[in-house]
Amino acid sequence: MVGRVLRIGNIALVGGDEFRPACVPMDEALLRLSKRTAPYVLIVPTAAAHQGPRVAAENGIRYFVALGAAAGAAMVLTRTDAENPDFAQQLASADIIYLTGGDPRHLLTTLAGSAVWEAIVAVVARGGMVVGSSAGAMVLGGWIRSGHTDWVPALALAPRVAVLPHHEHAAPANVAPLRAALDPSIAILGIPTATACVSEDGNAWQVLGAGAASLYRQNDTAAFPPGRAFRLS
Repeated sequence: MVGRVLRIGNIALVGGDEFRPACVPMDEALLRLSKRTAPYVLIVPTAAAHQGPRVAAENGIRYFVALGAAAGAAMVLTRTDAENPDFAQQLASADIIYLTGGDPRHLLTTLAGSAVWEAIVAVVARGGMVVGSSAGAMVLGGWIRSGHTDWVPALALAPRVAVLPHHEHAAPANVAPLRAALDPSIAILGIPTATACVSEDGNAWQVLGAGAASLYRQNDTAAFPPGRAFRLS
């Protein structure tokens, strides 16, 4: 896999539609997990590089400041940016790093093996939090969709899961071929918008937010409403 397996701090995988009113209860809970009165949230709009990254960053800053956090943005948009030590140093100061939605392939190829990715790993390893929404959630898993049923290695901060975001209208039958094409040891997490799956160790997870998360393992499928916890094994 692109990333390396490590004991993580808090990782939050969000199903999408970040920075909207429906996400407020979920994000208030995430801010409380940081255990800081006014945590510093750093928005990283890499996935939105071709879809209005400045707007995405500004939306995120306004949103989190309104929730009582301090907030800024690291405008890591290209591979050159991702290798820039100034951006890596900026990320090192964050309590929460937030990867927005957008293009998951661009996000993956931009961050994989970069100085910025190493800085993100270091933040999480010291007990900080990384949040990925939609494309951001996809790349933090062990595998990411490529085409209809193919999978390719992702950043593997949560190496035992593959994420299907915007999952509120998905039919389980449509997940079956994806499940069959994936390594049996990897669980698929279907996460609705305004919903997060949060973990400290990559095995035990809790659902926060508006919807129920779906867990697709090799031989069983289960749904977990907000507030419920589950384990991969």
